[in-house]
Amino acid sequence: MPMSLADFGIPKFGASLVGNLVYPSEDIQYNPTGKRMRCSDIPCQYGCQPFADARPPFSITKQPGRHTIMLLDRGPKEYDQPCYFLTKAYNAQQAGADALLVVDDTPGEVAMAVVPDEEAVA
Repeated sequence: MPMSLADFGIPKFGASLVGNLVYPSEDIQYNPTGKRMRCSDIPCQYGCQPFADARPPFSITKQPGRHTIMLLDRGPKEYDQPCYFLTKAYNAQQAGADALLVVDDTPGEVAMAVVPDEEAVA
């Protein structure tokens, strides 16, 4: 399976992380809260808005000795506003995630996630 590391943070080469996988989807089948969760403009599974702003607000309940890995979708491409990997990582961290996996559901080359240039951010 093709993969790429992000170009920010401190990777722990040779280490492993075992934990619960959380996918914050508006689809109640996958939603970790068991309730229908709504984010403002863009669906929650993209991680573009803080999860504390979701309805209902979402945060991960920490369990001693257990890690939580958040799974988010790449994109979305159909919205005009950009949603950077850095934003996704920050929102996942603020929700209590210990690690983040971003998946791409479209075919093509896997690109490395990089921090955007400050000049490129409006």
